[in-house]
Amino acid sequence: MLARSVGQHLSAVSMCVVSPLAEGADRMVASEGLHSGYKLCCPLPFELEVYENDFIASNGRREFRELLRKADLVIELRGSHDTEQDRTCSYMAVGRAVLSRSDILIAIWDGRPARGTGGTAQVVNQSLEMGIPVIWVHSQAPHPSTLLLPHSFDMDSSTARILEGIPLSGISVI
Repeated sequence: MLARSVGQHLSAVSMCVVSPLAEGADRMVASEGLHSGYKLCCPLPFELEVYENDFIASNGRREFRELLRKADLVIELRGSHDTEQDRTCSYMAVGRAVLSRSDILIAIWDGRPARGTGGTAQVVNQSLEMGIPVIWVHSQAPHPSTLLLPHSFDMDSSTARILEGIPLSGISVI
C-alpha cells in the first residue's frame, strides 16, 4: 500500500530519484522510481566500502549493491565514520546533498519532531528552509499525502506542472 502511494507520486513527477539508499523508505522509493523508469542518483555519506558496513544484515548489503548497480550517478562524500559526532555530521551532509539536487522532496515520515541531529524531520525542515516543497507521505496507514510549502514559496509554472495530478490529502504552508 505504501509503495503504491509512493509510485503515484513518482508517476506524476518527471525527475530522477535522489537517494542515499539507506535501509527502509530510501530503498523503497529508489526501487519504485527505477520500476517507473526514472534515473537514480545516489549521494553516499561515506566511501562505498565504509557506508555499506552500516548495513548489518547481509540481505541489506545485497539490496544496497543491487540498487547501486542500477544508479546513473553515485557520489561518495568524504564523510568520517570515526566518532558518533563525525557520523552525524556525515549524515547531515548527505541530507544537504540530496536537497541540493532536489526540486521536490518526497518524505516518508511519521511526522514526529526531530529526536536529535539528522534524520527525516531535520531534512524536511531544511528542505522547507531552502524553499523546496515537500510531499509528505505519512508512514502509517492509510498513508495520507500532504504537500508542505515553504511560507515564501512562489509556485511557477514548471513547479505547478510537476505537482499537477499528484494525489494529495491536503496542502500546508509552513
